[in-house]
Amino acid sequence: MSTTTTDTPTTNKPSLNSQGTAFRSLSVSIAKGFLRDKGALFFALIFPLMFLVLFGGCSTPMRRRGPTSC
Repeated sequence: MSTTTTDTPTTNKPSLNSQGTAFRSLSVSIAKGFLRDKGALFFALIFPLMFLVLFGGCSTPMRRRGPTSC
């Protein structure tokens, strides 16, 4: 009598550790690309801060500074 063994099919599913590593390396490369782009940095950081200072200065209470010029 001969016995045949059946091999269980192996899946090529990546492990959770390799998915985390891939996500981390992709996130780092996107962040590096963002930091190298001067236009993106300006419109993401400096431009909103300019609006914050401009409109924040216009909305101070009048009893502290007097009338504002805005």
